[in-house]
Amino acid sequence: MRHLKTESIFIAFACILFFIIVQHPSSCNAASSSLLPEDITVSDRFKPGYGPSVGNMMLVQGNVFIIHTGISSAFIASKDLPLYKGDTVCTEIKARARFKLNDGSIMTLSSSTKLTINRSIYDPEKKRRSSFLNLVIGKAQFWVRKIFKPRETAFNVKTGTFVAGVRGSDFVIEKTPSKIEITTLDKTALEITDMKDPDKKPMLLSSFQKTSASADGVLHKPIDLTPQEIEIIKKDFFMPEDSDSKPPLDEKKEKEEGKKEKELKSEKPGTALPAATRPEEILISEENLEKPEPIDRPEFEPPPDLKDLRREEPDIVEIPAEDIARLPGMPGPPR
Repeated sequence: MRHLKTESIFIAFACILFFIIVQHPSSCNAASSSLLPEDITVSDRFKPGYGPSVGNMMLVQGNVFIIHTGISSAFIASKDLPLYKGDTVCTEIKARARFKLNDGSIMTLSSSTKLTINRSIYDPEKKRRSSFLNLVIGKAQFWVRKIFKPRETAFNVKTGTFVAGVRGSDFVIEKTPSKIEITTLDKTALEITDMKDPDKKPMLLSSFQKTSASADGVLHKPIDLTPQEIEIIKKDFFMPEDSDSKPPLDEKKEKEEGKKEKELKSEKPGTALPAATRPEEILISEENLEKPEPIDRPEFEPPPDLKDLRREEPDIVEIPAEDIARLPGMPGPPR
């Protein structure tokens, strides 16, 4: 009897446990795969971080969190939320995020990615930029805007023991527990330094190249990307909310395009429009036109005090030629 009672209690406990797991499977999966620290709490009420904002969230898909430095809370990320120095952005499984720094550079995070903004200083008046980001784990695309002169700007991304120095680039870094892979896209030049051996000459990567290494190993020689690999990379970071095109990478090119747009807006009204934008001429037959009704109104009559002001044209008087006195030395009339 005692054995039967114990077995009944065990079955009841198992049923309760099964019910909890069935009703809340996502919480169990999130706990096992989450990149958030175990001692941190999640809050849906956002609080600003310390100091001025260094950027803002652009797009969010799925479960994305923002962690301020020195705060034991993770905030649920949403579009337009500000980011601060020391912030860490985390994406969960099947989640993606995109944020923009104040200098116009854009970072897109794939799922299961954790990235920290260690430093981001941008001063357009003093022509100064200094940014340092750390990809802790996962995969991210870095679209770094080219501004000022190379000597006046610094944008570095650290992953593991490697640091990528950027001068206006579009590239992807992937870090897993077993490997690191760095891939460059169009119009890109990277200078990769191994912090284990800082005296070693940096590796140079140009457009559409790839290099990889084990987590604590040496980077392999760069290889060129195939068109198929390029398309796969682009699809991996595509988001439905993406705009048709990104802003120009080069600040100089951006100014030129803005100047052209300003010139178009300042054209004179009389300037002929292109045929494609010219309004169509509307023709209506004369028989379909309605004639306006005549308006009865009295003929204008000036006030009495103005009648005396009217002058009649003077009479023209002809003077005989012999009565005209000629000045000395002047020629006579023509004959």
